[in-house]
Amino acid sequence: MKKLKCAGTKNQQSVFAVMLLLYISILPAQSQPDELLTGSWELEQTVHSKQPKNMLLNITYSAVYNRYFGNISVYGTSATLDSITFDTETGGLKFSSHLRNKHSFALNVTSGNMAGTAVVSGINYKISGRKTNSAPVTNIIEYGNYQRTVLPDSIKDYYTETGNRSADIVLLIVQGGPFDEAQFTANQLPVDKWKDELHIVYVKQAQIINPSILPPENMLRLEDAEYENLISVEMLHRTIQYFKGQHKKVLVWGVSYGAWLMQKYIEQYGIEADAISMAAGRLDMEPEIWKDVMVNQKAYDITYNKEERIYQEMDFTYTRPVSCLLASIVKERFIKSLSKKDLSRFVVYQFANRDGTVGRLTNPEIVFLKSKRVSIEVCNKCYHRQMLSGKMLNSAVQKMLESIE
Repeated sequence: MKKLKCAGTKNQQSVFAVMLLLYISILPAQSQPDELLTGSWELEQTVHSKQPKNMLLNITYSAVYNRYFGNISVYGTSATLDSITFDTETGGLKFSSHLRNKHSFALNVTSGNMAGTAVVSGINYKISGRKTNSAPVTNIIEYGNYQRTVLPDSIKDYYTETGNRSADIVLLIVQGGPFDEAQFTANQLPVDKWKDELHIVYVKQAQIINPSILPPENMLRLEDAEYENLISVEMLHRTIQYFKGQHKKVLVWGVSYGAWLMQKYIEQYGIEADAISMAAGRLDMEPEIWKDVMVNQKAYDITYNKEERIYQEMDFTYTRPVSCLLASIVKERFIKSLSKKDLSRFVVYQFANRDGTVGRLTNPEIVFLKSKRVSIEVCNKCYHRQMLSGKMLNSAVQKMLESIE
């Protein structure tokens, strides 16, 4: 019996040793990045033969979170990727993005090449491309579970800057979105006209300094979104105060989602800047839009039949965090909350007559702005995205400069 027991123990030890070796050999393949995938990829999406869409895909592996992270840039706008899965045996890669549901990619990766399809608004497009760098060429955001934003101690963490930093006038730009990275670059929003004359500052928002806000799997709640929007407002407030403390004249221009943040800022603090302007926002968004955005994450294309608004439901939906951030602020009634505020430094409100995203200003909104002596600038043939142009920025900046002379 003793010999049998000893023999059994040796066999068990041998089996354990083999299993341990197998586990060790498998572990690196599971926990180490796959060199086939990580890096920077130049992709082309075939819209039709004469109009390919160029994209830049960047992917990295995080040893901290034991997963892949990445982003994709289209027309200069970068979006963080979600739900990246990669099958090392088949080379199958799948991912979606933070901003919109139903925008998904399914690609096959071989040595230095990538091909497959993108599903955008229910339509399949062919994608192909190649790896151009073995490491990502853009900054990739890594994130864990959602945690409420804590404001950084240093004011320098609240913004990025360019232009003439010694200028006496600073232009603060509050971007749309919500995105988790600064979207306005020289390519997207040309500031060449002002780069020698003005100190240009891009004000960050909560989701930019806290990348755990926008991932859909983190399930942001409406009360969280209200808190985070107030963090963005506080960052704008402190940035304005900082540059006023530097004895500079401060101009502020906000667009789209940034216009709503500016309106919330005025509600909270009044206008501390020397001049402000907004574009592509609304004072009182229709309940038909914001309620569905909040509850059902829906997106609409707004068209007009004479003065009647027609709401066409889009074939994509916002992700939960994006819908919460938007709905928690666009549901506010700013005509009422700003009615007793001094808007004498509010120079111009710009809107697009064909804005299908937020809609054109209504008569009550226009009447309110005129009662406060806010100038209104209409771009008759513009859609929402065209309001984010250098042309609109330049017009607003010129008007603000004239107002402080």
